[in-house]
Amino acid sequence: MMKLTKLSLICLTVASTGLIPLTSYAAPNDITFIGEVNANTCAVDINGDAVSPVVLLPTVSEVDLSAVGSEAGVTEFSININGCDGTSFTAGILFNSGLTDGAGNLSNTGTAGNVSVALTKDAGANFDFTSGSHEDTSAFVITAPDDSGSEVYQAKYRSEAGGATAGTVIATVNYAITYY
Repeated sequence: MMKLTKLSLICLTVASTGLIPLTSYAAPNDITFIGEVNANTCAVDINGDAVSPVVLLPTVSEVDLSAVGSEAGVTEFSININGCDGTSFTAGILFNSGLTDGAGNLSNTGTAGNVSVALTKDAGANFDFTSGSHEDTSAFVITAPDDSGSEVYQAKYRSEAGGATAGTVIATVNYAITYY
């Protein structure tokens, strides 16, 4: 018993000096898996493309984005669900982006300067991605026996500071369908 106590005291002393870590926590190396099992699930596509959707914005002039807060190139895109199980339910769309500008728009990773991409619905206020996400909680209201739905959104160029410069504009947002 005395040997065990001395050994424990020696190990505790060495560990407290930092020579041997007591535990190893590596939070930056954590992987979080999030999913959901739900009775109502549907196939999803963006403008008919279920694999790797791309929404092409029109080419606009620097002049169109020269003023502070200017917007141009409004382009509609639809998020469609189909093949649902035929019961009544409500579903939302959760948009996530890790790259946003200071005003909550989607950051441009292309070569154009002073321009970002804003998203909106029904020509309303731009979605605010300052927190990294925006949720449309009532995007789909499906009533049995319907098994599909469609929601239309708009993407557009936005220049918070004005004075946009020529180049490519590339912005990305992730989405997930949330079933209620």
